[in-house]
Amino acid sequence: MTNLVILPRPQTTFFGSTQYPRLGTNFDWGTGGDALRLLVNSVGKSPELLTPPKQHQRPILLRRQSGFSLVELTVVFAIIGILTAIALPQLISQRRLLRSAGVSREIVTQLRFARQQAMTQRQAFTFEYDNVNKQIRVIDHNASGTSVLTDGAFPMSAGSAVVVTSPLTIGGLSGSEVTYGIPSGYPNGALGDGVSKTDLTNGRIWITFQPDGSVVDVGGNPVDRAIFIYNNKIPKETATAISVIGSAGRIKVWKYVPSTNAYAE
Repeated sequence: MTNLVILPRPQTTFFGSTQYPRLGTNFDWGTGGDALRLLVNSVGKSPELLTPPKQHQRPILLRRQSGFSLVELTVVFAIIGILTAIALPQLISQRRLLRSAGVSREIVTQLRFARQQAMTQRQAFTFEYDNVNKQIRVIDHNASGTSVLTDGAFPMSAGSAVVVTSPLTIGGLSGSEVTYGIPSGYPNGALGDGVSKTDLTNGRIWITFQPDGSVVDVGGNPVDRAIFIYNNKIPKETATAISVIGSAGRIKVWKYVPSTNAYAE
């Protein structure tokens, strides 16, 4: 059934034109179907035909299905594989270099600690490099003088105690890579301070600091010591020497320089 819209009777103005009354907001437009709507201007213009307001329509968005094709994935994985193959050996070499540098640094640290403790506590301290177990020990003798050196149980003479035990294979460094000595073909003469490599005794080296910081032998004479160490996987980059001047106990670090084929401080 169609609903009819009844408009009020038009009125005639003084100028002879027809004027339609203004339709208020309470005007009944009907309840079914599409209703005619008339807009009447207050100045007497003819009514304009308007269409009923359209209901709000949501735009239909077509979403692109996201994803990657097999070709795209293959290219990405190929690039990742190439970059990994290039970078991985460099990362392994760099990690080995950093860990090897830590070995010589730890030796120097414990040598200086042993000397400092000897001078502070006014008694002998021994630094021990153990090439068999790849570790360092610092031993407090609770005594001074050459008597600790002549004791048959040296370095663990009567009253002695180990105050530091430091492994050199921390961080995953393999003990088989830590090598004592000088790489083949490298200069094996004395260092710049005149100190030559100290040979191992039963796979160990002992450096005993006296209360004045010096290092002496069983006869009380100053004796120099030098520890040479390197990583056999990368000898050129890691060859290092640590020297100790017996008369004063001064500790120096020397690095191998390929361009000059020599150890430089």
